[in-house]
Amino acid sequence: MSRDRDIRIEQVRFSLEDSSFRTPIKFGGHVVFSMTQLHVEIEVADRGGRMAKGRGSMPLGNVSSKTLSFSATLQVMKDD
Repeated sequence: MSRDRDIRIEQVRFSLEDSSFRTPIKFGGHVVFSMTQLHVEIEVADRGGRMAKGRGSMPLGNVSSKTLSFSATLQVMKDD
């Protein structure tokens, strides 16, 4: 069933930003020298045509694998 408050996604954009740390940090039992941050922007519309935009960011958390290297898990997360 649809409702008046239902929305549809009009557009999604994302980008990745790599950053190096000034000094390495230990995270999840691994020494980390850099991070990749995912940025997402989204536009939605409701049934009445009203538009809304939102954005969010989060670091890609890829240090928890015990079988794959840091660079291998990061590449898997970056592949689309």
